[in-house]
Amino acid sequence: MTVLSKLDIQSLEKLWINQDFNKERLKILKQKSSLPTDSKHLKRNLETITIAIDTLSSEIDSDLKTIVEMRYWDKKGVCYEWEEIADHLFMSRSKVFRKRNVLLRKTADLIGWVSV
Repeated sequence: MTVLSKLDIQSLEKLWINQDFNKERLKILKQKSSLPTDSKHLKRNLETITIAIDTLSSEIDSDLKTIVEMRYWDKKGVCYEWEEIADHLFMSRSKVFRKRNVLLRKTADLIGWVSV
């Protein structure tokens, strides 16, 4: 099992938050015919990340979908607090964190995350 530090969790959460932005960046990189080596690496990394998040988002249960939508993908630009999400799901805040941690560990495993 992947053990994630607080910094790892923050970084992985940013990947979920920036999923739409990363997809746009990837689309732009795919349109360019020749790329420098750095951009090729970026393109490969963005592909890995976006595919992993798309795969996970299609496989997760309804509680995790709610967590993702309320915390990371809210279209109104609202970032709901963990207590609000827990109240909405009728569960404890710690249970919401456990579910989030499972999601982030799966994300880390899929993208080959190396914790430092």
